Amino acid sequence: LTICELHRILGHVSQTAIKSAVMKGLVEGVELDSASEPEFCDACEKGKAARQPFPKESKRRATAYGELIHTDLWGPA
Repeated sequence: LTICELHRILGHVSQTAIKSAVMKGLVEGVELDSASEPEFCDACEKGKAARQPFPKESKRRATAYGELIHTDLWGPA
């Protein structure tokens, strides 16, 4: 198996931890392809992405009545 295949099979464990576990013999019945290189994992990047916090104050203020409207929407129940 390649390092990327094991990464996905083991639930996106870090690729260095996978290499270490295989080298120490902690994983049985798995042969790691020594030529395989770690690759970029799109799922890991998306899962670790963080949103920027909301600002404490608005940078833009309404200058006329009805220019800026805030609403809470909730779909059909």
